[in-house]
Amino acid sequence: MLPPELAGDDLLASLQTWLLSVIDQTTDLVCAYKPTLGFYQAFGAAGFELLAKILAHIPAHIPVILDAKHADLNTSAIFAKTIFEDWQVDAVTLSPYPGQDHIAQFLLFPDKAVFLQCRTSNPGAISLQEYRNVEKPFYQHLIEETQQWGTPEQVALEIGAIAQKFLHECEKLPQNAGF
Repeated sequence: MLPPELAGDDLLASLQTWLLSVIDQTTDLVCAYKPTLGFYQAFGAAGFELLAKILAHIPAHIPVILDAKHADLNTSAIFAKTIFEDWQVDAVTLSPYPGQDHIAQFLLFPDKAVFLQCRTSNPGAISLQEYRNVEKPFYQHLIEETQQWGTPEQVALEIGAIAQKFLHECEKLPQNAGF
């Protein structure tokens, strides 16, 4: 996606120029920014430095959702503190599979939000996401379970962009389901 005119020997410098430019050109057009943590992690320490520059460049009035899909219970407390206090992001994506005790560390920040990965667009995930027991698919159970983990303002469900069938099913849920 990097424009050819920015391609050069220093990939991180080119990425920084491009990403800062994207922010500058879109601040009046977006409702939030959603940087993907894994992208920056792939570059090691230099990637985290770039992430810090990107986060600092985003105007304070625009929410930032860190797309982390974090799922490690052992590091959840320090990760929540880092992203919400040090990095000043407004929300984070997490995996609900470690359970409520993992998510609880992030809910200790009442002015921040958590998006729980509920349904993806990944074709390879169909065997898990469409798995049906006698009563219902697993993702429906996940919806019901995660509604009890926090308020609708704090806990939301992330749904892959092409999950049209799932979105239709969600329309049948009660209005306070967190959508």
